[in-house]
Amino acid sequence: PIPTMKRGLPSFDAASGRPVAAHSERSDACAVPAAAVVGEAAAAWIIGATVAEQFGGDTMDDLKERFEKFKKHGEWWNLHDGAKG
Repeated sequence: PIPTMKRGLPSFDAASGRPVAAHSERSDACAVPAAAVVGEAAAAWIIGATVAEQFGGDTMDDLKERFEKFKKHGEWWNLHDGAKG
């Protein structure tokens, strides 16, 4: 965020070129919500790339089919609670 300016600093008017004092600004803005969107998009990209690498396929139908086989294999191994059988 931009810093808070308690009093206007020397500046100039872009239209007239004359010296003026800048407006005082109060800025308590937080960049975290905006950064969260970027982080979420990056995470989605990485997860998607990892899923594509793991299950491959030329189409989404291929990927879905391979993922379903993977899930059935996991059910056989009973991976949800760690017990093998």
